[in-house]
Amino acid sequence: MKWLIGICLSLFLLCPLYGQAYQNRTSDGFRDMSWDETLNEVRKTRNIEFHHHNDSYNFDVYSSNLRVDESKFLAGRPILDNTLILGFWHDQLIMVGVPFADQGNDYLIMVAALTQIYGEPEYGGDALYWNNGKSQYAIQKADQVFLVLIISTNFAEKVFEETIQRGW
Repeated sequence: MKWLIGICLSLFLLCPLYGQAYQNRTSDGFRDMSWDETLNEVRKTRNIEFHHHNDSYNFDVYSSNLRVDESKFLAGRPILDNTLILGFWHDQLIMVGVPFADQGNDYLIMVAALTQIYGEPEYGGDALYWNNGKSQYAIQKADQVFLVLIISTNFAEKVFEETIQRGW
């Protein structure tokens, strides 16, 4: 689990990511979660566990098991350990990381699915990025595991504003 969270943070810290995902829903967010939803609001529908705090961005990382009534798949691929990685900034949901085991061609199938939906990816470092105009998704592979990371657009704007206020 620490390894997956490390990948998630490396994607976040090394690359400027913004995104809104609306997987399985019509509003902005991921599944039953909405961007900017508070930690307590997410706790009402999910069991989550705190992992660590990033002081640089005032960013808390949690994990959550998928609920019994929730699909254990994304784009037809099984989610690793039925776990989501959740990021909260100033007590608001800003990020969802979805880990996968790369069994066979799962990574390539996920890349193809994202490419079919969002077009050709941009390449940055060891990750691929897609932008649908309002959203950006990232995918990074290491060994036999890969992570799809989705970050709220509002988060990127707020971090930029806060950084300016700090004088950086």
